[in-house]
Amino acid sequence: MKKFIFLLALLLGLGYIGYYFYYIPYFDNNQMGISNAEGQRIKFPKDRPYILCYIQTWCKDCISETPCLMDFSQKNNIPIYFVTDEDTILMKKYRARFPYELPIYYTQTRLKEKGILLFPTAFFYGEGNKLLYHKMERIDSVELSHYLEKLNANN
Repeated sequence: MKKFIFLLALLLGLGYIGYYFYYIPYFDNNQMGISNAEGQRIKFPKDRPYILCYIQTWCKDCISETPCLMDFSQKNNIPIYFVTDEDTILMKKYRARFPYELPIYYTQTRLKEKGILLFPTAFFYGEGNKLLYHKMERIDSVELSHYLEKLNANN
């Protein structure tokens, strides 16, 4: 029984490491079919950095970190894209929690089916759509300053 538990823990640990270090960094966001509320597909900027953040209305971390991400976006003039697979009615309620207009976008692809299992999952891009950093769960000012360091190092 101890061997079984050890092997199970080992397999789960290896699976998490593979997910975090192999799957997520090479995740292709362009295949998600991200569009605005009117159904127009968006194109990410190639000439400037941006943040792409997958969120859910039920996620407490998403709710608590949205103001931090919006403040960072506005202070540093870095666009942010909040993306969800939930319907527009739920997102209207989510948006109503905040005193500013949130840039929320939608995907018809179920996030779970594509491997986005933890929320928020954020991808931090530099110029030329170069992925500089990614973070799953708990995005705070430390993570955002780490992103700024990577941006400055690439300039």
